[in-house]
Amino acid sequence: MLAPGKPLPEPTEPEAAVVPEAVASEAVASETVADTAPKKKRTIRTRSLFAGALALGFLGGVAGGYTVQALRKPTPLPPLSVAQPVYPRSPLYVGTRPSALPANVDDATNTDGDLAALLLPTPSGAKATLDDHRYMSLIDEAGTCDNSAGCFSTNVIDGVARIADTAWNLSDGTYVEIRIFQYQPGNSNWPAVDLTTFSGRNKLTLPTGIAAAGYEYVDNHDENDDHAIAIHGDLAVYFWVTSTTRVPDPAIINDLITRQMARL
Repeated sequence: MLAPGKPLPEPTEPEAAVVPEAVASEAVASETVADTAPKKKRTIRTRSLFAGALALGFLGGVAGGYTVQALRKPTPLPPLSVAQPVYPRSPLYVGTRPSALPANVDDATNTDGDLAALLLPTPSGAKATLDDHRYMSLIDEAGTCDNSAGCFSTNVIDGVARIADTAWNLSDGTYVEIRIFQYQPGNSNWPAVDLTTFSGRNKLTLPTGIAAAGYEYVDNHDENDDHAIAIHGDLAVYFWVTSTTRVPDPAIINDLITRQMARL
């Protein structure tokens, strides 16, 4: 408490605290670094973001494609049969087609019928075998060959359509067989080719005026054979005359060829 009448002292400012120079320098340096250092940013994992985008795009594409297909109208199927173009008949050939041959002249009416009926009948006194005026399958015919596989493949490749066969035994033990091969359209040249297989052997003298060839030989069973082939259009006719005791008389196979080809 001041005495009465004594003037009040002048106010004075507080003295600043004395800070050592070393401490002041560190404070200034730390403040400067804090103000100039970049702030740490948040990082984004790009790989995870890209994978998520791919998955989202795939799911969106599937959903969008399914929606488009579900809303699309069904496409009608094309018709099973297509109308073929129709071409106008040319007037160039009107009236130029030749008239059909009478049945007694057109032998195709015979050869396209029952081949087995066209085979020569079993002569009187002869004994028919199991191959008595019957049709043979390609497998059955191949079974009569020494090389069954080769015969079967040859008949298939050459286009054989039908085979008719008949056979009989004469009273003197001579065996006779006739076999007709009919070829499919477009393969009728094969019978003529078959004639060339008979060249270079002991040829037989056959009837004139008939496209035929033949030869005589001894087969694998020590049997004497006269074998011949004659052709007529798309038919190839094979003949066998076989004897176990003698060489067959060529007149037998000549007679067979003459009469059989006349029936065709």
